[in-house]
Amino acid sequence: EGLVDAMLVTTGIAIVGLSALGLYPVYLWVLFSAGYFYGVSTMRWTTGWAIASLTLVTVLNPNWGLPMAPTVALIIGLPISCVLYRHVFVAQHQHELSLAQHASTWEHLAAQDPLSGLPNRRGFSEELSTQIHHGEKCVLVVFDLDDFKSVNDTYGHLFGDAVLQIVAQRALSRMRNGKDLLARLGGDEFAVIMKDSDVESGHQMMDRLRESIKEPIQLHEGVNIMISASVGMASYPADAATMTELLATADLAMYQDKREHKKAGQPSWRFIA
Repeated sequence: EGLVDAMLVTTGIAIVGLSALGLYPVYLWVLFSAGYFYGVSTMRWTTGWAIASLTLVTVLNPNWGLPMAPTVALIIGLPISCVLYRHVFVAQHQHELSLAQHASTWEHLAAQDPLSGLPNRRGFSEELSTQIHHGEKCVLVVFDLDDFKSVNDTYGHLFGDAVLQIVAQRALSRMRNGKDLLARLGGDEFAVIMKDSDVESGHQMMDRLRESIKEPIQLHEGVNIMISASVGMASYPADAATMTELLATADLAMYQDKREHKKAGQPSWRFIA
């Protein structure tokens, strides 16, 4: 009985697969003419995995005395089985490609900041870690907006988000193609990884960022603001040996710049009519 049940299950699997290919009538003709079908049967799960095995499928009554010889059944059954196996293999391959594409998309989204469209802290950390792991010299520039909380408190978070988007686009326009990576680390804090760069290039980047950010920002008709940024820099491997040390050194330089702004009495932001 166990053998009969196994044959029935195998027959069911073969019928489902062959029906999709329009080969079901040929399969039945071989099965009932020879008394059995000898070939490759496949089984596929919804996850995309499939297995194939050489299987003998027989009818329940072996004494019908049907005329076709086993050799003929094998000759006809194997080509049909090969077509079926190719169909399942192609379907599995397409399913795996689809899963890989979806995984790549989600991986990209996980490393991207939805507000600015820039890499987020995760994407930034991965890139900087790669640079340091390979021992490639680089310059890290960090900056944030001075007293940005007051902008949110005065005009609301929607306008605050608009300011962040404008600042991100302006800073992005100052990047060198293929050499600089601009990321939003969170809130109003941004960072730039400058590949294969020296301290002089870092200072030039700091000046470009300051100039672009201090230009007036129009929130809506009749409302314009000017905002300043505090900027810091550190270079690898001159200033730090690890990613953590490099980021901490750049942060210290940025906060020193912020203290100098306050000491000089420079306004962090102001409304322009």
